[in-house]
Amino acid sequence: NYSLGYRLNFTGKRYVTKDNEQSLPGYLLADVSISKRFKFAERILDFSVSVNNLWDTKYQAVQYNPMPGRYFKFSMSLELIK
Repeated sequence: NYSLGYRLNFTGKRYVTKDNEQSLPGYLLADVSISKRFKFAERILDFSVSVNNLWDTKYQAVQYNPMPGRYFKFSMSLELIK
């Protein structure tokens, strides 16, 4: 009832001018997550913890707009089964 995930995402160089003279460098992002599932009578409860941008990569998806560094996400979901 445990789950472990690892995601690796590469984005290459992106041009930011019409004449393709200026560009933003490419970047590589990694995320890791672990979750635990609990089953009750007619319910399923999932808890999950994720670390996004695991390597704390400094990057810009849009010019002059820096993206967040490493951050954590906690989630819980409840599924009712009929």
